[in-house]
Amino acid sequence: MTKQNKNISAASPESALGFSFQDVYSLYLLLKDERSDLELWIESLDDIHIKDKNGNLTLYQLKHKSNNLNDKSSDLWNTIGNWCRLIKDGNISIETTSFKLVVITEVLNTQVAYSLCKKYGSYNTIIAHDELLKIANKDIENKRNKPKKSEKQEKNIQHPDLFGLPEEQEIKETDYELFAKLHYNTRELLVKSIEVIDNAPNVTTLDARIPSMLYTVYPDNQKAVYSDLMGWWQMKIREHLSNKSVSPLPKTILTLKIAEINEKYDNGLPLDNDFKHAEYEKSIDIQNDNRRFVIYAKKIMDDDDVKYVVLDYYRAYNQRISWLNRNLLSTDYLKDYEQELQDGWNRTVRRVKRKSKFSFNTKTEKQTKKDIGIDIYDATEELDIRIKEKVTEKYIMMGSYHILADEDRVCWYPDDKMKKILN
Repeated sequence: MTKQNKNISAASPESALGFSFQDVYSLYLLLKDERSDLELWIESLDDIHIKDKNGNLTLYQLKHKSNNLNDKSSDLWNTIGNWCRLIKDGNISIETTSFKLVVITEVLNTQVAYSLCKKYGSYNTIIAHDELLKIANKDIENKRNKPKKSEKQEKNIQHPDLFGLPEEQEIKETDYELFAKLHYNTRELLVKSIEVIDNAPNVTTLDARIPSMLYTVYPDNQKAVYSDLMGWWQMKIREHLSNKSVSPLPKTILTLKIAEINEKYDNGLPLDNDFKHAEYEKSIDIQNDNRRFVIYAKKIMDDDDVKYVVLDYYRAYNQRISWLNRNLLSTDYLKDYEQELQDGWNRTVRRVKRKSKFSFNTKTEKQTKKDIGIDIYDATEELDIRIKEKVTEKYIMMGSYHILADEDRVCWYPDDKMKKILN
C-alpha cells in the first residue's frame, strides 16, 4: 500500500461518519424547526442549505471531526472562503442569508470563533470581524513577503499552454484574500450573519435523540418509526444527489412519510420478508424432531402437514424475536397475547368436546381421538386472534400456538396431557 493510499484508507472512517452526519443532521434540522414550509438542499450551496417561504436562506457547513477550531483552522477558513465566493459570484443575497458552522468539538474561549458562539453569551461580531480581518491580512502579508522562486525554478515548473488552459493556470485567491477583499459593509454583514455551533450532537447522539422528536408517533413506536424513516430519508438524499441537487427536499414529504410509517405501526407491525417467505424446508427433519409441539402434531397429522406446522413455528418465532429486539413489542404485551391465545384454545377444546360428546373418563379408540384432535386443531385455526389489529397473517397466530404447545400450554391430542392443561 502506498503512503497516499494508506492516508486515504485511514481517513475513510471519518469521511464515512461525515456523510452519515450530513444525512442525520439534515433530518434533525427539519424536525426541530416548527415551520412546515421549509425546503432543503444537500451539497448545493453548502453541505446543507434550507429556504423558507419568504426566500430566507440558512447555510450549514458541517464538521464531524475531533480537531479543535483554532484561528488558522482550515475548517474555519475554508468555510468562510466558500461563503465569500458565493457572495462574490452573486449566488446568494447576503441580506437574506444566515451562515452556520457546525462542529462537534468545543470552541475554546481563546479562539476567534468563540466570539461567534451565541450560547456562551460571548457573541460579538464586531470583535470577530476585526480579529478575522487581522488574521487574513497577516496571512496575505506573509504571502507577499515570502521569497520568490528563482528564475530557473520558475522556468522548470512552467508548462506550455498545450498542457492546460490559460484559466486553469491562474492562481486562485486564497480564503484569506477572498475575505479581506470583500467590501467593508459586505464583510461586516457577513460576519454579523455567522454563528458557530460547537459541541453539536454527533451521529450517535442524534440517532438516540431524534426518535423522541417524532411527536406525532406513540412513544413505544418512535424507535421503530425512526429506523424506517432514516432508511427512506437516506434513499431520498441519494436520489437528490444523483439529480445534481436541483430539486429540493421539502419538509412536507417528510411529514407525510412519518404519518405513513406511523400508520404501519399503529395497530400493526412490520413483517420481515425474510421470515414471511423463508424456506426452512431444508432444515426440517420430521422423523427425528422430538420437540413437544412436533410430537403433538404427529399424533393427528401426516408428515406433510407436520412440515407446515414446523414452518409456521419458525416464521412466527423469528418474527416475534425481531419485533422484541426492535422494541415494537414488550414481553408483557406478548404475555397478554399468549394468554388470549390460550383462552381461545380452551374455549375451542370445550366446544369440540361438547359437540363430539367426548369425555376424558371414558375409553376411546385412537382413531376417534385423532379425529377429535383434528377437529380441535382446525377449529383453533379458524380463530382470528391477532397480535395487532392489522397483522392478519395466519402463520403468526398458529406459529404462536405451536410455541405454546412446545411449552405444554396447549396441545391437540385429547389425552391426559390435554386434561391436565385444561384443568
